[in-house]
Amino acid sequence: MIPFFAFPPEIRRAIYYTTNAIELMNSRLQKVIKSQQIFSSDDATFKLVYLAMWNISKKWVMRECRVFCVKSGIYTERQSRHTTTNTKTDEYTQRTAR
Repeated sequence: MIPFFAFPPEIRRAIYYTTNAIELMNSRLQKVIKSQQIFSSDDATFKLVYLAMWNISKKWVMRECRVFCVKSGIYTERQSRHTTTNTKTDEYTQRTAR
């Protein structure tokens, strides 16, 4: 528990939200699987779990994801290259927002 508090508040918040998301996914998957009594094949089982996860993930919102990525060092070279190459798009967005 002590190492958890060594992280900045933004990262602690993201870890907390991630844990809640995992618990939510687990409970929703259990509900879907329990509603189906018999699976006709392995493929049917995989399809049911895939569709359940797809429906659950559509409702997810990761709060302050960018702050978490930057603070935790997950900001990869690809992402930084992407942000530097899209300056024209950013300039266009800023001009149209005015």
